Amino acid sequence: MSQHTNFPDSLQSVITVDMLLALDGRQFIEQAYQTLLGRAPDAGGFLHYSAMLTRSAGKLRVLADLRQSDEGLRYAAAVHGLDERIARHRRHMRSPLQRVLTLLEPRPAARPAAQGASAQSPAPASVTPQPPAPAPQPQAPVVPPAVVASGKVGTARVSKGGTPTFWFDLTTSMEWTGGVVGIVRAELEIAYGLKKIDPAVRFSMQKGNGFVEIPEAQLGWLFDADNVVDAYMHFFDRYRAAGATEASKARNIVIDLPEPSSLHHPYGAGDVVVSVGWMDSQKEAYFERVKAAFPEFFVVYLVYDIILLRPETRHLYSEIGQNKFEGYLKWISENVDFMLFGGETAKRDTRELQARMKWPSPPGQAVKFGSDIVKLADSGNDEAVLREIGITGPFIITVGSIEPRKNHDTLYRAYLIAQTEQLEGMPQLVICGRVLGQVGDLVDSLDRDPRLVGKVIRLSPTDKQLAVLYKHCRFTALPTLYEGWSLTLPESLSQHKFCLSADTPPLREIGRDLVDYVAPWDARSWAEKIHHYANDDAALRAYQQRIVLDWTITTWRDTARAIHENVNRFVVEQRVPARKPPEIWMDLSLTYLHWQGGVNGIIRAELTLARHLHELAPKTHYFAQDGGHMFEIPHDMLLWLFNDDDLSTAYQHFNDFWNHHERQGSGFRSPFRATGGVHADHPALLEAFPENSIVFFAGIEWEQKLMSAAARASREHEAVIASQLVYDLTPLLVPHLHQPETCEGYERFFEFASQQFDQIVYGGRTALRDGERIQRAHGWNTPRSDFVEFGSDINVVKESEPEHDQAVLERLGVGRDFVMTVGTIQPRKNHDTLYKAYVTLFERGVTELPKLVFVGKEGWKSTDFLTILRADARMKDRIVMVSPTDEELDVLYRHCRFTLLPSFYEGWSLTLPESLSYGKFCLTADTDPLRETGRDLVEYVDPHDTFAWAERIGHYLSHPREVERYEQRIRAEWKPRSWKDATKMLLDALYAAHAEKLRASLAAKAAKPVTDAAGKGKATGQGTGAAAN
Repeated sequence: MSQHTNFPDSLQSVITVDMLLALDGRQFIEQAYQTLLGRAPDAGGFLHYSAMLTRSAGKLRVLADLRQSDEGLRYAAAVHGLDERIARHRRHMRSPLQRVLTLLEPRPAARPAAQGASAQSPAPASVTPQPPAPAPQPQAPVVPPAVVASGKVGTARVSKGGTPTFWFDLTTSMEWTGGVVGIVRAELEIAYGLKKIDPAVRFSMQKGNGFVEIPEAQLGWLFDADNVVDAYMHFFDRYRAAGATEASKARNIVIDLPEPSSLHHPYGAGDVVVSVGWMDSQKEAYFERVKAAFPEFFVVYLVYDIILLRPETRHLYSEIGQNKFEGYLKWISENVDFMLFGGETAKRDTRELQARMKWPSPPGQAVKFGSDIVKLADSGNDEAVLREIGITGPFIITVGSIEPRKNHDTLYRAYLIAQTEQLEGMPQLVICGRVLGQVGDLVDSLDRDPRLVGKVIRLSPTDKQLAVLYKHCRFTALPTLYEGWSLTLPESLSQHKFCLSADTPPLREIGRDLVDYVAPWDARSWAEKIHHYANDDAALRAYQQRIVLDWTITTWRDTARAIHENVNRFVVEQRVPARKPPEIWMDLSLTYLHWQGGVNGIIRAELTLARHLHELAPKTHYFAQDGGHMFEIPHDMLLWLFNDDDLSTAYQHFNDFWNHHERQGSGFRSPFRATGGVHADHPALLEAFPENSIVFFAGIEWEQKLMSAAARASREHEAVIASQLVYDLTPLLVPHLHQPETCEGYERFFEFASQQFDQIVYGGRTALRDGERIQRAHGWNTPRSDFVEFGSDINVVKESEPEHDQAVLERLGVGRDFVMTVGTIQPRKNHDTLYKAYVTLFERGVTELPKLVFVGKEGWKSTDFLTILRADARMKDRIVMVSPTDEELDVLYRHCRFTLLPSFYEGWSLTLPESLSYGKFCLTADTDPLRETGRDLVEYVDPHDTFAWAERIGHYLSHPREVERYEQRIRAEWKPRSWKDATKMLLDALYAAHAEKLRASLAAKAAKPVTDAAGKGKATGQGTGAAAN
């Protein structure tokens, strides 16, 4: 369905940027290419910019990209106001994204496309094509857009009564710019039929930032038509000749478009929207967005067939077309409430594909399409029409576009075989259809083969000619390799014409025993059977009599009625639209904008959870706040997080890159800093969280600005929850080990989460117990509480080698013999006890001590301790401090004798599970959270007892066999939890909390009395349905 759309030649010299920006979707992209590059878009460019149009300020970005490409600069089109608008756009949206992608994930160089490549030519979607511009070609005039904005601001929601509404989507036919093709015809016929059987049906389309109603008064030309195709062609002036120079007489449908700043749609609770269109629009992206924000209406889609994905036919289509349709069908499977199918074969094929691809399979029903397409009106002189076509005797016809799937090559071969075999009495063959792709050689042979002159006629008939051909043909032939619900076979049977049909499941579904079948590629059998039915009047008459008796015509109104009844039945039975799984919005303000240190503790947890959420829940959104304003972080800006195994190194590179550009003023992480500030219409501004969301915080927000936005969204929406991950409660349990301001801020933070949030997820059972105790003690709320056990796997970039490991240890200044403790140097981690224990051992004469390695950065309240440590000559070269990368930390864990963990208190320790996962014994502080993790696989020591630590460290240094025995048990009994497993545990908790709130919200809504239109009270749980028949 590719149709180039250009302004008429008379307007090309006066095109303005506003004229371009007034277009939408495919029409906008095609006109932008034609105006700025002088050619049609290639397939890769079309897909690239179609995706871009769903983003903020997408149209100007498309124009800017095309204008400033090498090809655009060479073509140098004159477009009034364009350069000024692009310059203003660049100032507002200066983005270093290209530099980020260039640095972190180099793109392949753009490959030139062949001149004149059509929009159907395969091209890599990841490459932004910039082929050399061909010489300007004459531009065929095409009618203006079918739907235009009135200039008046429409309402974001259409007022409606209490009865749910049946909506029909007209996006495809309203955005289509050519003559009527199959899907456009089907959409128009079904729209017409629905209005006749249910006057309450309303019509909408995707336009602007959502969907708008098409007023009934604007569709009178369709509802009053005798022939919907003719009405469409006349109203939009599609009969206009290609070479016409006069001004178009096309009329427009005029709508009041709502403000584009917010998502808009006309649908109400219990409404149903039916789409029978095609995938070349943005309606799917917007249905998904509207459904996420307002999940209380039903979406129904029709699948005509899956020919693009069938094994016997997919090779006949471009790879891009296959991939695009696969994505379209996957979207339908995952997003709609109910499916319609073009016949039982299409339903069966789709269900098999969904099962094979492990896609969801929404309920659905097959329908038959109408066959009242050709109107057998009196031509006035049938003989003259036939003579004009070239008919000189008995003839048969085959109807359908000329493309490889339609298999006209077999009929060509059959007629050559008939000639070779001297089969007398072969009828003339009239091939009725437009020429499409990949049949140039066949068409050339059909037109020029001297053996078939006068025997095979090819034309694209008018409705009048086709009616005459059906009326007078002996029978029809249909050699197609595969179909969905064929329109031509029912059409033939409805004219009481026998059809010689290809033997395929969809054609057998329609033709039953009323037609005869031939294997599609058996050219000899086609020749023999064509000859047989052309000369055996009795055999042909027997079929025709059965057709008259047994064939029932399905009209398009029958199709509309079947759709209406099946959809209404589903809505009544379903009662409430199915909800998609909620989407997660995760705050990354701390790690994305602010933190400049290493990857440990909360930083490691936040980044690692974000990485695995992207893998396990790919629709997870990430956001941050800058100056009190929120923005979504595009996934493209987090490739360093998603694609690099060495998290520490990747994070360091990320910060180094952005720090450099922000100092130079050449790029900014925050879109608000990139534009010099934020304003109400800033395209990156995230004003609120949508319905059906889980707003999740893995960091600590001291000011509670984002937390307030999440709590507000939770109050305003029945399907939004706010969830906070709390690692531990140490600032409240051991405040003397933290800065006073830390304790005060943490208390405010935890109180806010307790009072305002729907859920708190704790780092382990002990932290959960501590949190609930504090909540009870302060009289705070206790929201739903869950816990997770964090992962203990450290990703290693490459396999270890002894020489490499030794080089790492020497570089860190550690050497071969060492013990270590991992954690930020701060009072709670109790490094002081280890220092004093080592001094005690030294003073007792244990001078051959392995090095004690403090792995971690300097933290708060560590200055006094580190000053003393560094000044103590006894510990020089015996205690060392390192801040390793993930790769270096892996080496340290594998080569240390054992580990030490003297913390006064922990939440769910990250370091103890890490040590055990490496099979390393750990001498551990005797505290509840560490006992929860270590069980009996470690030894516990009072964190305050320096001498006990000295004694037990000395014991295990001198008794390596005991360390080995612990390690054997650890390897046998410790079951490490990966960070991916931890993220799955977190996801389960988040989804369970969301489901709990949603159940409570729906139960409360069902129990709440409402007033109907007559003023009578009723319960909301009495059922909903689409408009009555």
